[in-house]
Amino acid sequence: MPIIRKNINKLNPLTGIAELIKSIELYLSNRPILVSAILLTFFLNYKEFLTKPLIELIFSFTIIFSFIYLVKHLFTKTLERYAMELNQGYNSKNIILGILIAIFTNGVFIFSDILNYKIKFKTKELPFLDKNFFDKKIRVGMNQEANVRLIIVYSFILITSILYSLNNIYDSGIIELLYRLSFFSLINSVIPYSIINSLLTFKGAISARAFIGSLSNYKIYYAETGATRIFLGARRRYIFTLIFVLIYCLLLSFNLGLSNIYIASTLIAITIFSYYLTKIEFDTIKDSVIK
Repeated sequence: MPIIRKNINKLNPLTGIAELIKSIELYLSNRPILVSAILLTFFLNYKEFLTKPLIELIFSFTIIFSFIYLVKHLFTKTLERYAMELNQGYNSKNIILGILIAIFTNGVFIFSDILNYKIKFKTKELPFLDKNFFDKKIRVGMNQEANVRLIIVYSFILITSILYSLNNIYDSGIIELLYRLSFFSLINSVIPYSIINSLLTFKGAISARAFIGSLSNYKIYYAETGATRIFLGARRRYIFTLIFVLIYCLLLSFNLGLSNIYIASTLIAITIFSYYLTKIEFDTIKDSVIK
């Protein structure tokens, strides 16, 4: 009987479809840059995807693929000097989230997976343990990973600024495409999607613990970017960076001039962050029993 069931399962079309899907996912998981380029071509051309000529879509894909490959190559070569390995991860949940965001916003907001890298340290020394904000023991290496991810975020601020200036000078479809790609990559790099998702789900607390517990083996339960790891490894610097990047991107949308945008973003971020430190962080010292 088991043999008969096994043969019947082979004839089941649903089983064949499931195997096909697994094969496709395995193929794509080994080619994350290709997947990202295809999806971003669709997201960035969402409003005109069905009406735009195929040659233009292929051209957009080529530009996006080259940009992702170049950025990954530069960061990989740089981090190799410091005994770090940079690998771009593949997460099917990111794809689902990107499609949903594109549909619900009609292509106004783009989800980008550019900065969802896995950073591995090539050291054989065991990391020490320390306490974080949640009074849980985590790896001190998380702070080092947060530092690297913050460098990547601020590098994208510089890249976005350059492309923003070029886009205002030259009327080029290539520059505009790269600017939009860099712009949304910057925004998505500071949004902790996994934390937001876990808070919105019915089992939010369990989901958050499951995610935090999986940081050592880099399993991803939800669609996410590196912002979650920045928050866990460098909470205060992440909060300042989050405020700065969101205000910076908002002011870019109003085309106020690059120097004015930098000054305004810095001043507003410092003001809000200072208020946060005094009213939320340091204010708890008053209630401490230790004098």
